[in-house]
Amino acid sequence: MSLDLATARIGFLPGTGRMGFGLALLYAKAGHHVGIGSRSAEKAAEYAAKLKAEVPAAAKVYHGSLPDVAAQSDVIFWAPMGTLEQCAAALSTLKPHLHGQLFIDLNNVYYLKPKDTLGQVSAIDVDRETLGTSASSVRWAHAFKCTAWKLLESPKDPSGARIEVMYGGESFDVRENVRKLIESIGYIGLDTYGVEYCRHVEALLDLSVTMLSAGEGLQNVKSWGYYWAFTSKRFEQQSGRVEP
Repeated sequence: MSLDLATARIGFLPGTGRMGFGLALLYAKAGHHVGIGSRSAEKAAEYAAKLKAEVPAAAKVYHGSLPDVAAQSDVIFWAPMGTLEQCAAALSTLKPHLHGQLFIDLNNVYYLKPKDTLGQVSAIDVDRETLGTSASSVRWAHAFKCTAWKLLESPKDPSGARIEVMYGGESFDVRENVRKLIESIGYIGLDTYGVEYCRHVEALLDLSVTMLSAGEGLQNVKSWGYYWAFTSKRFEQQSGRVEP
C-alpha cells in the first residue's frame, strides 16, 4: 500500500531525544504532519512547543504519551532511549495501539546488547520478541541506523553532496514507502532489502562511530554503498542466499 505523504501522520517515539527530535524538525520543515511522543505527556508538549518555535510554519503538530501518539500515527519512527529493559517496557505500552502502521526502527542493538552480538541479532528482532503476537500488527522497516544525529542538521555534507541513508523493510512496498519518506527530507535512500539484513546494517554502526570519531565522516553515497555492498556480499557468500 502506497503511503500518501501529504496526509500521513508521522509519529516520533520518543520525539524528545536527539534522533527523534532532529528528524521531527526535518519532517516539520518539509511540511509533514508530525507527532511528538514521550513517556511523559508534559515533556511531549514541551518539545512540541519547541518544534513550533523553531519551525513557525509547522501547523501540523500533535503530541502526547507514547501510546497516544502511536494510536494517532500512520508512520512510527521508533527511537527509544535507555537500557534494553527500559526500551522493552516502553514498547510494550504500544501493543493495544498498533493497527497496521509503518513501524520504522531507528534503534541499534549496539546500544542494547554486548558488542559481540553485532551482526547476529538486530533491534527489530528484539522489538518483535517484546511485542510477541502484536508484532504482526505493524509493517516493519528500519532507517537512519548508521546516521549520526549531528548529520540531521542538513541532508548535505560539507561538499554539497546529499547524505545517504540505509533503509530496509519487510516487503518491496514497505521499502518504497520508507524511501519516499527519506527522500522527502532531502537524503538519498540506499535499499538494503529485507529486515533479515537489518542485523548487518547495524553491524556497520561500529565502523560509523569509529570513522566519525576520527573525523572521516563516511556519510557520502559512495562510501556507504561500498561498505554495504561488501557486508551484504559477505553475508551472501556465508549463507548461500542472494537477495534480489
